[in-house]
Amino acid sequence: MRVYLLCFVALWCLAQNVSVAADTTESDLSETARLLAILLDSGRVAIGRNQALINDPSNAQTAFTPEFFAA
Repeated sequence: MRVYLLCFVALWCLAQNVSVAADTTESDLSETARLLAILLDSGRVAIGRNQALINDPSNAQTAFTPEFFAA
């Protein structure tokens, strides 16, 4: 859950940064794209390393219950 929250906050910050800057240069956009790709890759690695834990139905700590998604 923390990984998703971190990714969301980072994406939101990047989106705010890109939308506010009116005179963004091509190099700024390329750097933002590069950093975003690194962020997404990091999230995939974190999820991949913990996939067994995420898929384990006996682990109640994941909080992925039907009630969680119904809210």
